[in-house]
Amino acid sequence: MPIVQVNTNKDLNEIETSKLLREVSLEVSKILGKPYDDVMVIFSHCDMMMANNNSPAVFIDLRVISGLTKEKANDLSNRLGEIFQKALELDLNRMYINFFDIPAEHAWRFKNEKATCPPLKK
Repeated sequence: MPIVQVNTNKDLNEIETSKLLREVSLEVSKILGKPYDDVMVIFSHCDMMMANNNSPAVFIDLRVISGLTKEKANDLSNRLGEIFQKALELDLNRMYINFFDIPAEHAWRFKNEKATCPPLKK
């Protein structure tokens, strides 16, 4: 289950935020080859300063349960950069992305009211 947590100091209205969440979900799903229904995107507005000014900036934390390659991280960086540059009127020098490839045994989710761990690869 990919999880994308976005923190920014740029104000967006409800419609802009909803559109951004859908676009990020779709692109992450496509690039990672994960089901769209399994992608979670969290969007938070917060106070943020970078390089001693509070111009629009974004910090993204992206976590994937197995399968994150350098190539996919590069593709995600480029595509997310395009998306956020447009949506937030952002200078790409003011965007950071942390990628984490989580081992399956460390990721649990609830389905049908029971906690399950994804099958481990042998």
